Amino acid sequence: MMNNKFCYENHDWEKIENSALMTLKESSLHSFPISISPLLSENNVALRKYSSIARQRNMSVKELCDNLTTSDGLLLSKVNSKCNDIIAYNDTIASKPRIRFTLSHELGHKKLGHNNLASEPLTSLPENEYVFLEQEANFFAKNILAPLPCLYYIEQQTHRDLTANDIEFIFDVSKTASNNILNNYQKLSFPIKDEFLIYKFQKSLNWWISILNMIHKFNTAI
Repeated sequence: MMNNKFCYENHDWEKIENSALMTLKESSLHSFPISISPLLSENNVALRKYSSIARQRNMSVKELCDNLTTSDGLLLSKVNSKCNDIIAYNDTIASKPRIRFTLSHELGHKKLGHNNLASEPLTSLPENEYVFLEQEANFFAKNILAPLPCLYYIEQQTHRDLTANDIEFIFDVSKTASNNILNNYQKLSFPIKDEFLIYKFQKSLNWWISILNMIHKFNTAI
């Protein structure tokens, strides 16, 4: 009989969202787009570039991607060690928003405790388990990069519906990610609010809101 533990319906989306929001609230950050490097450093995560690892191993980046079974990045945990966890990532990818998402995704694996589930990289897990954890890390990354309470705040202040272009513009995410984030946001049955998070990032959010308002006035004047 198939193990249903890793079915899509068993995700605790609220827990994942809360983990992402708490990570932001406990950080030293106060502005969007989120600065990924200091966020990782504050969570005891070091970075290694694929290009550097490939040079050390005397191989191409493509060969390294094949060897690691991922072309974007992965979390390398130091189990029972005082050393930092390491995110190895493909720095040769042209899309910086994609790299930002990858780093946020891998941080999600750490914060959600996924690295405790396997002594080897998560790609070594059975496919159903791996896909389940990947979905959770993706959701974490979306909520780190473009938190739902901030989307709601922007809509309330601009008195206009958010667009995928707005999300891409403000939060420095890819077009694909911005559409997915907007889709998740529009499916909410009630607004997600977090007064502390908004207070922490309010200056930055208000600045972006002023930019959106100027763009809207310019477009309606044409």
